[in-house]
Amino acid sequence: MSARMGAGHNGAANEIIAQMDSKGWETKLVDFLDASPSAGKFLEKTYHFQIESAPWSYDLVYWLWSRIKILAPIATFFLSLFFSRRLTRWANEFEADLVISTYPFASVVLGRARARRVKTLRIPVVTYLTDFAVHPLWVHKGIDAHLCVSDISSHQVEQLLGRPAEVVGPVVPDRFRKAEDPDPIRISLGLPTDRLIVLVVAGSWGVGSLEQTVDELAEIDGVHPVVVCGRNIELANRLRELAKSTVFGWTDKMPELMAASDVVIQNAGGLSAMEAFRSGVPVVSYRPIAGHGRSNTIQMEKAGVTIWAKSQDELSHAIKSAAAGHELLTRRASALFSGRLIPVVEGVIHKAAGQRYTLLRRSDLVTLPRRLASLTAAVVTAFFAFNIAANAISSDGLNVAKTSQAAPYAYVVVKPAVSNINSTVIRNYMVGNDLSAVISGQLAQGDPNAIVEMSRAGIPILNGGWDNNSALHLFIPNNAVATSDVLLSRLTGYPVETYVPQEQVNSLDLAWISLHHQTLVHALMVGKLSSSLKIKTGAVYEVNGAGLTPSELLATLKTLMRLFRTQGIIQAPTATLGA
Repeated sequence: MSARMGAGHNGAANEIIAQMDSKGWETKLVDFLDASPSAGKFLEKTYHFQIESAPWSYDLVYWLWSRIKILAPIATFFLSLFFSRRLTRWANEFEADLVISTYPFASVVLGRARARRVKTLRIPVVTYLTDFAVHPLWVHKGIDAHLCVSDISSHQVEQLLGRPAEVVGPVVPDRFRKAEDPDPIRISLGLPTDRLIVLVVAGSWGVGSLEQTVDELAEIDGVHPVVVCGRNIELANRLRELAKSTVFGWTDKMPELMAASDVVIQNAGGLSAMEAFRSGVPVVSYRPIAGHGRSNTIQMEKAGVTIWAKSQDELSHAIKSAAAGHELLTRRASALFSGRLIPVVEGVIHKAAGQRYTLLRRSDLVTLPRRLASLTAAVVTAFFAFNIAANAISSDGLNVAKTSQAAPYAYVVVKPAVSNINSTVIRNYMVGNDLSAVISGQLAQGDPNAIVEMSRAGIPILNGGWDNNSALHLFIPNNAVATSDVLLSRLTGYPVETYVPQEQVNSLDLAWISLHHQTLVHALMVGKLSSSLKIKTGAVYEVNGAGLTPSELLATLKTLMRLFRTQGIIQAPTATLGA
């Protein structure tokens, strides 16, 4: 959960999502402000106006938040009135195991929803604090874990809550990295190679005293200013007219600009500063914006990761000092990156799961063995009963895609095997005849590239489960649908929502299918074909390619399709099932 209050909160959220996706988590990004559109628009416009047109008012509000403790719970209460209900509903609709917030107002509203007295949110909540400076509306006792970019931030959380926060460091994409030789990058960007490149950043809104900063930089010998104005088009046009610097608006070349720079000048302590740290470029802070910008600069200076220049003379000295001997600055900044984010988040989930179980009273220990035996017997009996019922129910048609028997349609699906999965001839035949492929988890795991190629060719991929092909699956508490579904969806790039079971269907399979709105299709397995085979309208015929060469599989498919034609049956795409 983030918010469109500049790019810093969303930047951190997107990188957290990228890291969690790489570990197999299913993620969704939502904007806190959308939970109450009218209130969200008011907050966004007010904040933008204060930062750009009345910074003194934002400085005052920020000071009040930080100094008068009673204001934070009052603000949290009123924010919760507008935003809490929809945030909780979003989490429930997504069936979330965890919520991570990168925006302070979202954090306190979620924390209040998690607090004991309210308890409207039953899943753990983690706050990732994007700033070095921490104010009371960044933290809440109901939050399960606060994650910080530095020890400085963790100590501030401890002062506010009485308990320290986890230090996981900044989260910045890998594409930001130090350049061994910046000259080729500078040439590609149209920048000089014989001067100090000083990159001036001011966030996605391009706020602050950038024009004055550029004027002062232009007076320093040997310096070439490069300015990134974000979405502030008017500022970019004014700076281009002055012709004192190279000007960029909103750009996707920030990794290259960082790598090409000798020094980065920042005024907010946000995402751009973290990107500079990751790129190994020294950071100088100058003319910080009101509120969090000034507070972040103070804390960054304390952490030893920036030089704070407080005048034009100090700016010139800081740039030349940082460019000439910046090893200590960049070493401290690089040390912030720990890679601990995902392990810490997963630890929060495991801890929350363990806390769902209450401790036994001492008097309960006497009857514990008997109770456990009775409970185990009841669970086993219920599981077997549910599995048998699930198989019977699914066979009878519940949660099964209904095939149309009124029209002369039937369907053909192919279950390829290792011996023919990579055959171009088979692939082309399937494409030309609108045939779908039933893919098991083992096959996808063993040859993922083949599945990707089939999907790219336009062959619909159906979930074949984990292919136990054993009656024991009816009684073993595992889910043949879920694991293969996740794998196939990742390989194809789209949700694989049709399940063609290769084994008995147990209760876990059926529950997954129902909860995730999957389509269950029972197919008739095609063995040895003969001309006497009567094709049933509305039926799904599965041709199993196990042990067949590509030519043998092709011959089987052609024979089956010939039977369709001679009996006046139309082979319909599986996409029309239930239509």
